[in-house]
Formats: sequence, structure tokens, C-alpha cells
Amino acid sequence: MRNLMGDDAEEDFIFEDGFYPRLRHMDERPGRLAASPILLYPGENADSVTLPFYVDTNYGVRWCSMDENIIKIEGNIGYVRHPVLKETTVRVEAWKEDFSKHVYLDVPASNYVYQDLMADTVCPGDSVKMINSYARNEGWNYEVVETASAEYDTIYRMYLHHLPTYNLTYTDSCYLEELPYRVEGVQMESFGNKTERYVTKVGCDSVREYELLRRWHHYRVSVRVKGAGTANITDTVLREDGSLWLDFTASSCHKLDSLRIDGKTVPPQNRYLLQNLHGDCTVEAVFGSVVPTESVLHYEVCSDSLPAVYNGEAYGAGEHKILLRNAAGCDSVVRLQVQGKENVARIAVLDTIAPPCGASEISFSYTIETGLPQRLRLAFDPAALSAGFRDTVLAVGSTGLQTVRMALPATVHPDRYGLQLWQVDGTGCYVAEDALSFEIPYPSNIIVQKWSDVLAVLSAEYNGGYEFSGYQWFRNGEPIEGETRPYYYAKPYLRSGDTYAVLLERASDGLKLPSCGVKRKGYPRGFSLELLPNPVTAGEAVQVSVEGKPNAEGTIEVFDGIGKPVYQRAFRRSHTLRLSVQPGSYVVRVRDGKGSWTATGKLVVQ
Repeated sequence: MRNLMGDDAEEDFIFEDGFYPRLRHMDERPGRLAASPILLYPGENADSVTLPFYVDTNYGVRWCSMDENIIKIEGNIGYVRHPVLKETTVRVEAWKEDFSKHVYLDVPASNYVYQDLMADTVCPGDSVKMINSYARNEGWNYEVVETASAEYDTIYRMYLHHLPTYNLTYTDSCYLEELPYRVEGVQMESFGNKTERYVTKVGCDSVREYELLRRWHHYRVSVRVKGAGTANITDTVLREDGSLWLDFTASSCHKLDSLRIDGKTVPPQNRYLLQNLHGDCTVEAVFGSVVPTESVLHYEVCSDSLPAVYNGEAYGAGEHKILLRNAAGCDSVVRLQVQGKENVARIAVLDTIAPPCGASEISFSYTIETGLPQRLRLAFDPAALSAGFRDTVLAVGSTGLQTVRMALPATVHPDRYGLQLWQVDGTGCYVAEDALSFEIPYPSNIIVQKWSDVLAVLSAEYNGGYEFSGYQWFRNGEPIEGETRPYYYAKPYLRSGDTYAVLLERASDGLKLPSCGVKRKGYPRGFSLELLPNPVTAGEAVQVSVEGKPNAEGTIEVFDGIGKPVYQRAFRRSHTLRLSVQPGSYVVRVRDGKGSWTATGKLVVQ
């Protein structure tokens, strides 16, 4: 509580019990006037009143407001009326008998929010738009906030309600010849559904759906049976889809001989679909007996495959009479003639498979000694199958010289492979067999030419991962004596007309395979290098220049004894070379970018 008296004449008051003053009149008649306290809500004070407050009416004190449009006092409660358009000071008085006191209360401009409710109805699927407002959609209810011109806000809550709509379905049926047909006044051109929208009395769209069904004519079918057989239908009515299955069953040793519909012959069938009728009809089925049959069956099989198996039974060579029950349930006779066939052919392979250097296929030739049609079965060993070869059967001629060609798989790699051959005659007997092995050599690009006098086998890092433990160089198919190193140095140079190859021993299993041959290729014009100093200690600087070409530009490369590059940089006029390598002999080469010249030199590292 706080003393909110607006009068400064404190000498007229005697305060007792805290904030309760007592006023002495000039005639000194005692009296009490509680012009204070005014009890406010938490956070309120006399300088800013926005909420209702309490006034003390003890001792018969009464209160009044000088501006009831702003503050109105009823009993012991003071009400602040909103909205207050601007800050206002209101005088509030308290009196008892003829004594009175007053206080001034400051009421700030109102930020009170008015709330108003509106309601409307909409059709399903419609929306509501508020002009100059912000609308928040909460289902079918919208809350609209508008700023009033009196500088306070008003909230309009609009409640929207669905108007009813109607979905009506009308169903009817007619025959095909009655089209077009009217359903509830709407003309239908075909069977099925048709939908239209219309506006109800409340102003919302509704839907009418019209469904026209096809009405089927029901025709009576009369079935007459002659002979030893039955039909599953007599004097029946077609189904609504306009079709009817007729099933006929013949007695043992009988069959359906003929079928007539309304006097018209149709192909006899044990199950017949009757459809597209335009009236009642008559079906006549005639059954006749089945004449037992006799047939001859000749079996020619390999002698080592006897006895022959027919119809689940085993039969030896010779003729056998077999009674069988046919499809009509009657016995028939089969005369089975079984004949054994001996192996009479021979296979003779004329050549082995040649190494295919650069070819896309391999081939071999052989002869056979029989006049029967032949087939050749090729079966590869596991190594060949893993390399991409596939077992196959080839149709070949009946006699004489035969040539077999096989395409190389894309995944094939250098190795030695095995091939098993079986010759098969027209009866399916294996008449001869043989076996071949063939090699896929290393490609010629496993050899690299260095300068005009050196050939070298690429190391595993550059040859596809092959490790070798032995080498033998060949020239024109003949071994070169003593040349068993990874490289071959021809003095004074490689001869242009010769073919060079190398026999390589695989380190993993010792298998020896040749490489395809290479010929000497042309080499750029040569210059010599000046290397100073030479020999040199590892890590020591060596000055490199091209004799006779002071303005040389290109690339400088260094190779070790097996041709492996150990250094490469750009070269311009001269170059300072430092090699941190093992002691040995190294080849230094400088060449220009166009390949028109090259210069080489030998550097010894100590």
C-alpha cells in the first residue's frame, strides 16, 4: 500500500496505524477520512493505472471519479475503462460527511486488444480472403488481426462452417440395341459411368453420377449326345457374359467324332466355348469308337549304352512288341526295334595350335574316318576356363580334313592350356578322342627398344605384373648364344631385317613361354652427351650438356642397368644432375619433345 494523497497539507493529517490518516476539522469534531490507501495490483502504481484497483470504504468513506469514461468506481472497486486513446490524468475523490480529499491517477494510452467474433458458411473446397488483413488458417476457423485507426488492435475470429453437398447415384440397365438410353433424363451413349455437377439451393456444387449397366439376353441351349460319351450341360441358359463352356467326355476306347451347332459343323473339341448367340440354339455331339493303332519305333544306340530305355522299361538289342494304353484309353501296339552301334570312327590330329601373335583366334586341323554326320566336343582344362574359354560342341563334316577355329577370349593371358577332344557320331556315341595343349605367348610389347642397339624386358611394374627368373634371347627363331640377361645389347646395332624374341621363365612355377617377335625400329638422329665429372660419387653434382647443340631443349632421363627409369626432368641448354642411387652404371638420355633427335651417355656412379 502506498499513500497516494495528492494534497501537500500534511499538517492537517495525523497518521495512525501506518497509512490511515485522520483529519481534524476546524471545529475540532473528530472524524476519519480514508482518502488513502488505494490498493493496486502488483506492478501497478499511481503513475500508471491500467487494471482494476480497490479503494478502502472503512468508516463510511465513499469515492467518486471526476471522469467516469476513464475510471468508474462502484463500491470498493475502481474500473479502468478501455480503450484510452491517449494518456490521461483522472481525479479521484474520497469523502465522509462534509470532509473530502482527492488523488490524481495517471492512466496511460490503452494497448488493450478487442476481440470480436464473426461466423460464415462456405462450400467444400472454397476459401475465404480477408481484405487488408492477416489471416491464420486453423482448419475451418480463421483468426484475423487488424490494426484499428484508434491505435489499438482488434482481433476478429471468423468461424467457417461447411455447407452441405449431395452426391447422388442413379443406376439403370438396358440391352445393347437400346443405346442410346436415358437415365433420370440424362442420355447415355454407352455403358459405364457419367458424372455431372450441379448447384444446390445453398449455393454449393454437388455431384450426380449415372451408371448404365448392360442387360444380357438369356438364351436356352439344348445339348443332344449320340454314341458312347456324355456332355456336362443339357437344356441350360447362357451366363450373363454371353458365353458358355461345353465339356464332352468320351467313354473308354471312344472319342468325339463331330460337333454341330444349329446344324452347322464345327471342329470337334472336348471343351468348346459357345458365345455370341442371338437366340436359343441346339448342340449335337456324336461320339465314335477308336481303332487300336500299331506303330514301329527304331532305336539305334551305342553298344556300350545297351540296354535301351523306353517308357521306363529296359530293352536289349532286337525287336520287342509293347502294348500301350493310348489317350482314348485303348490298347495300342508299339514294335520297338533296338540296334546296337559299334565305335567305328578314328580321329587324327594333324597339327598343334600355333601361338597366335596378334591374332584374334587359334586353329588346328584333324581327319576323321567315317561317313556319318559328326560333332566335335571341346572341353578345356580349369586354367583355360578361368581365362575365359568355354566348353562347346561343334557340328563338322562327315569325313575328311576338318579345321577348327576358336576365338580368343578378351580375358585370355599368357599361359599353357589344355584341351580335350571327343568325336561324336550321329547316334550320340563317343567314337574317338584326343588331347591338345596350346600356349598363349607374351605380347611383343613386353620388349622395349632402347636406342638403336638395346632390347630389354620390361620389369613387373610395367609388364602387367609378371616376375621372371630366366631369359633366352632369339634372333630369327634361333637362340643367341650367351644372351640370358633381361636385356640384349647388339653390337654395333640391331639389324633392321631381323626378328627378335625372348623365351621367358616364369618365377612362380618355372613355366617357359616365348614372347612374340619384334623388329628394329627407326631411331632419331643421335648426339652424344658431355658428363662432367664422370665417374661420380652418389649425390655429387654432374654437369650435363649436348655436344654440338648448345641450345638444346627437351627432357633428360636416367635409366638403371635393367632399363628402369630413376630420374626425369626438363632440359634447357645444360642441366645439373644429382643422383642419390646405388653404385653402378646408368644411361643418361636427352631428347627433344618432337622426337627429331636424341643424345645418350653412360654415367658411372661410385
